[in-house]
Amino acid sequence: VTLNIECLSKNSEGAKLYFQVIDTGIGIDKDKQDRIFSKFTQADGSTKRLYGGTGLGLAISKQLVELLGGKIGLFSSPGQGSTFYFNLTLAQAAHAAAAKPPESAPIKMVKPGTRVLLVEDNLVNQKVASAILIKAGCQVDTAENGKDAIQQVRQKEYDVVLMDCQMPIMDGFEATRIIRNMRGSIANIPIIAITAHAMKDDKQKCIDGGMDDYISKPVNRQALIDTINLYAGRP
Repeated sequence: VTLNIECLSKNSEGAKLYFQVIDTGIGIDKDKQDRIFSKFTQADGSTKRLYGGTGLGLAISKQLVELLGGKIGLFSSPGQGSTFYFNLTLAQAAHAAAAKPPESAPIKMVKPGTRVLLVEDNLVNQKVASAILIKAGCQVDTAENGKDAIQQVRQKEYDVVLMDCQMPIMDGFEATRIIRNMRGSIANIPIIAITAHAMKDDKQKCIDGGMDDYISKPVNRQALIDTINLYAGRP
């Protein structure tokens, strides 16, 4: 990914800037380019899609750029990547005093040795969540999709499963359904959905799908630990 910023013009009051974000990814079909700036819309909208996200990022970007008086758009061809661009006229900012960083709150701990299976296909999210959990006292294993998660719960006992909803190969809803239909205590393992969808209906969809609870992304550290403590060791 390449970020280009060009100053088109400037004066004592500010400058007109042109931004480009260029990637070498899979590209976007012509007939799908107009709609990707709409809320909750992606080129691939299935729960098993290969690439994550909620379809909000570009919609929010469009709103912010337009509120600032700019325009946003893209050039893209399948197999040749995409170039997103926007222009802004920005006033010169006064020097601001350096803000004092907030003091970090103490991390609330879980019961030592709490065994957690983290099911998350995004490796960055996986590493961040794992670090939080380990620091809080958890023993953490990871899986990159629902199919791997099913194999792991069959082989090892866990106190809690943190289940992403949208993953390739097998999504979190299908994995939860299969686990709930297993024999023995595995079927009752607490499953907590972790999803970027934060609407009321999304939470109910997770509960109706057999999950015990719901945490929205970006994950709040304290909410995550409190939820694990609520379900870990549950009879």
